[in-house]
Amino acid sequence: MSAMTSTERPLRSRLLGYRPTDVLWGWLAPLIVTAVGGFLRFWQLGRPNKLVFDETYYVKEGYSFLKYGYERRIASTNEKADALFTHGTPDVFGTNPDLVVHPPVGKWVIAVGEQIFGADSSFGWRFSIALLGTLSILMVGRAARRMFGSTLIGTIAAILLAFAGHHFVQSRIGRLYLILLFWAFAAFWSLLIDPHPSRALLSPPAAARHPTRHHRQRRQQQQHRRATLEPQRPGRRHHAKAQAHAQPLSRHLSPPRCHPPAAASGLVAYYVIPN
Repeated sequence: MSAMTSTERPLRSRLLGYRPTDVLWGWLAPLIVTAVGGFLRFWQLGRPNKLVFDETYYVKEGYSFLKYGYERRIASTNEKADALFTHGTPDVFGTNPDLVVHPPVGKWVIAVGEQIFGADSSFGWRFSIALLGTLSILMVGRAARRMFGSTLIGTIAAILLAFAGHHFVQSRIGRLYLILLFWAFAAFWSLLIDPHPSRALLSPPAAARHPTRHHRQRRQQQQHRRATLEPQRPGRRHHAKAQAHAQPLSRHLSPPRCHPPAAASGLVAYYVIPN
């Protein structure tokens, strides 16, 4: 990469904003906070060893996805479905499909933990939620660092989320709200970091078309000196200006592109949002 010119440097600074230089601590500090938050979320995650509140819907539907590929309704004759599900008999379903209230992605996320640790494992059906809750702490810390240009502020943001009571509880229970938070914030984080590579590429042509005050004065002096040394035909100067303006900045730009991480995260968040 070639060295930046005196014209490009201030313009690049305005386009990209202040970027912290402490790269090591920019990652290390949020990772330490994430590790602490993850420890708190995974500590005795299987307690209580029973379905809690809305887990009675989402956990069973996640297992139904694994076994049948769609949500099945609980058998009408099965009055103790929660106790049977918890104690090793997860197949408590009838033959009819269930009423679909929420999109399937969140239930598939819960099903991943059930597939790994078993459907009757309370740790298993909460595992994916706790993992996404832990990763969201890191994302918040990195996003705050990018927005405010400060590793300290980014670390404080990660600490606040790591010890937030509501986030802590939602990270330890098999419900959909933490999944929605993760993918929605992943989309925001992707859009937050997306403009920076494009702006870095645009700074050289933009600097060429918008020089600094010093370069404008120097160019005017050169044009004045050239005008005094060689005669100009009528309209020549206006013709030169027209040619200069005839070269748009768009020739330096690439066509609009879709940012895959932001698009994917936004799409997943859309399909996780409850109806």
